[in-house]
Amino acid sequence: MRKKVINKVTQPKRKLSVIEDYFERGLLATVGGKFTPEYRLAAGLQLAFDFYRGRLQSITAIDYEKDRVDTSIKSEPDFVLDARDRYMKAMKDVPAEFKGVVSEVCCFDRLIKGAGLNRSEKEKNKHLQVCDLCRGLDYVIKGYLSNGWRL
Repeated sequence: MRKKVINKVTQPKRKLSVIEDYFERGLLATVGGKFTPEYRLAAGLQLAFDFYRGRLQSITAIDYEKDRVDTSIKSEPDFVLDARDRYMKAMKDVPAEFKGVVSEVCCFDRLIKGAGLNRSEKEKNKHLQVCDLCRGLDYVIKGYLSNGWRL
């Protein structure tokens, strides 16, 4: 007699974000230091959460010369303002040379692309940018911890 095989319904795997992919591949452990790769991953995910929750991806400049139909100014909910505040305070202490790579990977979910003419130059530049990412995430961790927030 054959046994019936019950097909388990499995949830489809979600696509990992770039920071999670780098964590899985061990790239967040490239630079040693005070913080572990798990802390760097948590900081990157929290930064992305605050970026999107604070609606910073859709902020545009207000054009005051444009005619307005509605003159009232819409106020943002408190959770949006809190997320913006957390993001700004966490990124405040990150040096300028690390801000670009941290925001590209964590907030905009883009891969690090090494620049160079040949493959060895590209790999070297990619490795340097991964090191910059790790150092930048260390500053983000310090920014979150100095303000009393948990990761």
